[in-house]
Amino acid sequence: MIVKSDEKAAFLRQPGSRETVTVIEAVGIFAQNIPPMVIMKGEKHLYGWYHGEMLGHWTTAVSPNVWTDAYLGLQWLARNFEPHTPPEDPSEYRLLIFDGHDSHITWEFIEFAEAHRIKCLCLPPHSTHLLLPLHVGIF
Repeated sequence: MIVKSDEKAAFLRQPGSRETVTVIEAVGIFAQNIPPMVIMKGEKHLYGWYHGEMLGHWTTAVSPNVWTDAYLGLQWLARNFEPHTPPEDPSEYRLLIFDGHDSHITWEFIEFAEAHRIKCLCLPPHSTHLLLPLHVGIF
């Protein structure tokens, strides 16, 4: 269940074990508010997953295994990153640094990025715990 941080009493009774979710997050160097994408296990969204309104422009998605795939990676780029990081000068490029996950290395992802003046810097897979700025400095 996703709730606002100022919510005093938010709970949902659920028998059994909890499920894992995946969150795709980004931080802008100029303090842009880049909303996350929350990926939950399933084939359809269920109303009981949410309490009240979603925060800001957060997006949600479902995946049978809760993993990011090529489609969800592209959706995040198009719905979360691109519209919330416009440069002041439309002729300027933006830099997106990410890990080497397969969902980021597709023709569709790279074509979308290039068409929207986003330069991609892909770090080597399985090295993000050492190199990725969010993992080292924030998480």
